[in-house]
Amino acid sequence: MDIVFNVDNGYVRHMCVTILSILDKNPNEIITFHIVTCGLSEENSKYVSSLIMERHGAVKFYDVDIKTLNKFSVGKLTGNPNISYAAYLRLFIPDLLPKNIARALYLDCDIVVINSLVGLWNIDIRQYCLAALDDYGNAQESGAIRMGLDVGFKYFNSGVMLINLQKLRDMNFIEKVQDFLVTDGYRILMHDQDILNGLLYKQRLPLEERWNMMRNTDNTTDYSIIHFAGLKPWYVECPHPLKYIYYHYLTMTKWANEKPVHCHSRLQRIKTWVKSILIKKCNP
Repeated sequence: MDIVFNVDNGYVRHMCVTILSILDKNPNEIITFHIVTCGLSEENSKYVSSLIMERHGAVKFYDVDIKTLNKFSVGKLTGNPNISYAAYLRLFIPDLLPKNIARALYLDCDIVVINSLVGLWNIDIRQYCLAALDDYGNAQESGAIRMGLDVGFKYFNSGVMLINLQKLRDMNFIEKVQDFLVTDGYRILMHDQDILNGLLYKQRLPLEERWNMMRNTDNTTDYSIIHFAGLKPWYVECPHPLKYIYYHYLTMTKWANEKPVHCHSRLQRIKTWVKSILIKKCNP
């Protein structure tokens, strides 16, 4: 099983939580973690390596020059001003990973795995570029309109993706990304997710919700991946009933004594709170 993350120094502790949950719930799987980064410190790289190898996993690092990402948009004029350039690193996965790896599972770092990933990994995507879940509520509808998706197609969430690397290589995906920035860059609000939807929405296999649960559920039986798509568990204001799982794995890291903090500003707290409510209401 080949699992990919993109991360910077700001999110490395959250990625470690996700990695520990994966290894815990998939003890019989041979897993290689591919860490795509832009300037991850040597200290953090060594720590992540030791964390994985101590638990009999394998790890490879891929560093992308930050200058390569300058053409992408981040900051106040985007849909989420807290997103860094690291979000765009997933666009380079097909070119970065060894050519003998034909598929990979990409995961965001605001995730905990609570059951086996084998069923997800074994999904047949030979006829598709990727498999991903429809985004939720208003984000799905507004995303489809913004990106000009044809009727009958839905806007998807890029936080969990089973990727057909060979198909993307064959279509020269990164070149298509460059062209898209020129022709449709004005549409981009939600970073890499908009680009992926704009280019691949017709070649996407919809996933079941069990593989990317974004609602605030307390069900630990029917789902394998809990995605904290609203308020993150490291915020005091996070209402998610399963946020304790995040702290369970955090205690196994060098950040064991970290406590939840408040959202960055009152306005941001309101925005993220409203987003969490919308997730709950739009997905009863």
